[in-house]
Amino acid sequence: MPTMSELAAARDTLTILFKELGLAGHRFEISPAHGGHWDVDVECSAPDGWLKVELQVPRADLVDAPYDADAKSRVTKLLAARLAGCRGAT
Repeated sequence: MPTMSELAAARDTLTILFKELGLAGHRFEISPAHGGHWDVDVECSAPDGWLKVELQVPRADLVDAPYDADAKSRVTKLLAARLAGCRGAT
């Protein structure tokens, strides 16, 4: 089970990555999942209203992303692919 500080760090990392992707209006929730992943539920502004995307992000990649370029790249690619329908997503 992740600690509160890990959860806060994961949330901060996602906030930064969403900003780097240029994601327009959005909100998200993150929670621990089984199998070494985080469940990330994102609601974002889309051309036809709001889009809800549920994804799993590897816990190690999300924790390491601020310090490991490869982990950051993997998370960024996952987010960009899954959030392509959101306004502003690059």
